[in-house]
Amino acid sequence: MVFSQDEYGNDRPVVSLEFDKDGAVAFKEATERAMAEPETLDRVIYIVLDDEIISAPVVESVISEGKAVIQGQFDVEGGLMP
Repeated sequence: MVFSQDEYGNDRPVVSLEFDKDGAVAFKEATERAMAEPETLDRVIYIVLDDEIISAPVVESVISEGKAVIQGQFDVEGGLMP
C-alpha cells in the first residue's frame, strides 16, 4: 500500500495504475478529452465495476506514459470511502 500526505499532513492511500500499450493509448485519449472540458468538474474519468461507479477522479493532466495515480478518500480495507 502506498500513502501520500494530504494538505493537512494526514496519510492517505494512493492507488497506482499501469496500462499495457493499448491501454496507455486509450487512457491518453480519454484524458485528452477530459482536459478539453472547460469546467474542472467535467474533467472526470469514471471507474466502473459491475455496472456501478466506484470512483470518479478529476483528471489533472493528460496521462500519456501509461501510468497514473488516484488520490482521494479511500478505506485501506474496503476501497472507496463514502
